[in-house]
Amino acid sequence: MAEASSNRTGELAMIPMGIIAPVLAAVMVSTLAHAEVSSRPSRGASTQAAPEQFAEAFAAANPQNSASLATLPTLSTLIAEALENNPEIQAALREREAAQQRISPAEALDDPVLEAGVINAPLASSTFNREDMTMKMIGLSQRFPFPGKRGLRKDVAARDAEAIEYGYQETVNRVVRDIKVTYLDLGLTFEMTRLVEKNKLILEELLHIAEDHYAVGRGNQADVLKAQTQVSRMGDELLKLAGERTVIEAELIRARLGRE
Repeated sequence: MAEASSNRTGELAMIPMGIIAPVLAAVMVSTLAHAEVSSRPSRGASTQAAPEQFAEAFAAANPQNSASLATLPTLSTLIAEALENNPEIQAALREREAAQQRISPAEALDDPVLEAGVINAPLASSTFNREDMTMKMIGLSQRFPFPGKRGLRKDVAARDAEAIEYGYQETVNRVVRDIKVTYLDLGLTFEMTRLVEKNKLILEELLHIAEDHYAVGRGNQADVLKAQTQVSRMGDELLKLAGERTVIEAELIRARLGRE
């Protein structure tokens, strides 16, 4: 046991303690820089392939989390579900269909009117043939609009349908955009988790080095405390990312199903 400790100490002597603190700082700067970028994803970036690539990379680097990633639908699947099930999209679709159906009837003639009546019928008698002045009439009337008016009504209905079509497309684009952005955020969260876990392993190794140096009198307690603090911060960051991932997954459900 003493021999193993001696060998490890000999290996550690090759790494001066003066470089441990800068390495810790570099690791933290790299992690925080990635975190800052991931918290503000570019809206102009590709939003379909990147999240799935992040998820695949995370699964490869973290086999223990592959089970949770296996249940993550693809972006195309989520969009298809939204187009079929999102109530906002479905309401806009029904409005669009109703507007399309109003175009043809807009140029139709008004319904004909059938009229029937009696004029000068005596109130004291229920028969219509006792008075010569009693008249019975029946008629059929049809209104004809001014020439060109029917075509104008059809044009108005077509323009209304076109405006509603634009509204439908805007609704679809907005829902799909929200799904893509949320999916990208989820992919970035997976990637950030992978990076933080990787950095945490590096920091833990540096912590072991600092502890071993301190144990043999080649380091000071401040280096050990700094390394412990950085490892603890990485653990806190992982917990924060896990919470963010839960929130983003809930947002993804709301985006594709339109539920509050």
